[in-house]
Amino acid sequence: MKKKLFILVLLVMSLGLFTGCSSNSTSKSVINNQKASTPQKFRYIKTINPFQQSCVFDAIQALPNGDVVAAADVSNQSRLITIKPDDNTIIGPQLKFARYYINGDAVTSIGLLNNSTILLGNIDGQIIQWDGQGEPSIWKDSLPDTYPSIGGNIGIIAIKKFNDGKVLLACGDDRMFIVDSNGNYIWSYKKGTFSDSALCADGDIIGVNGENIYKINSLGQLQKVGSNPYGKQGICTVVALKNGSAIFCDEGGNIFSMTKDYTLKKLGTTSTLKKAETGVALNNNTAILVEKRYELNKPDNLIFCTQDKIEKMEDIQGTSGSVVTVTQRANGDIIFGTNSGELVVYGIR
Repeated sequence: MKKKLFILVLLVMSLGLFTGCSSNSTSKSVINNQKASTPQKFRYIKTINPFQQSCVFDAIQALPNGDVVAAADVSNQSRLITIKPDDNTIIGPQLKFARYYINGDAVTSIGLLNNSTILLGNIDGQIIQWDGQGEPSIWKDSLPDTYPSIGGNIGIIAIKKFNDGKVLLACGDDRMFIVDSNGNYIWSYKKGTFSDSALCADGDIIGVNGENIYKINSLGQLQKVGSNPYGKQGICTVVALKNGSAIFCDEGGNIFSMTKDYTLKKLGTTSTLKKAETGVALNNNTAILVEKRYELNKPDNLIFCTQDKIEKMEDIQGTSGSVVTVTQRANGDIIFGTNSGELVVYGIR
């Protein structure tokens, strides 16, 4: 009898254990069969056409509060516009400050003065300030020892703010200036200017002139840190990444990187062997270079690069035109300004 009872207890225990194990296996199976959420990727979001006509966005700049301000050439008039964080647009005033040239108000550069004010450089060599809401005003009517040149070469081609509030101004007549936050003269250099430049993670500005690469600080200390590893071709585009490295493209479409310790690396070429004319940095230490292909009746090519390699290339979506200018919003969105009146929004949503 005891022997039969013992066998019965063992049978019950084994059934209980089997049931428990079966239940646990079913639970694991359910968990394993659940689909992991697909990570969001950087992609085309929408197209905005605020003027409802063809025009050229000459310059665009994001503000820390989420607004984006832009200057557009609309029927030969320079118009300002604000794009709000919800993508609604507010058409702003027309620029009417030029004195020397018929198209002197045409915007040639844009940069931040502070968290709520941008600076716009025009062909006339003037610098205008605007907060995206009220009326624009002259911030600097002319630069020291600078006079209008034949053909408008005096245009301000770059405005870059240092972390301490000083501003680097690059001019079309091969001169550079550093001024304080009130526009007062601090420093000048009259033997060459940057064709493109970017604020680095260390607070200095990296710029290119010909095949050479320079860094400059807010005291005006200028240092050559490298040159084009592909040879004597001029460098036309530079994008600074948050990790201290930078991505470059030259006139022949050659792309290369420089680490924060100035080590150069060749990355490859654009699809047409022609230069990428503008670029922007993403938050993940990736740069997007924009290769224009309108002469081939193809959309612009977006080239995604890290300091180590070209990650991918893809056609831009959402526009019939070509990219002229680009900025990054506070939320990480990228807005491309085109020559067809369209603002193209990319982001992670």
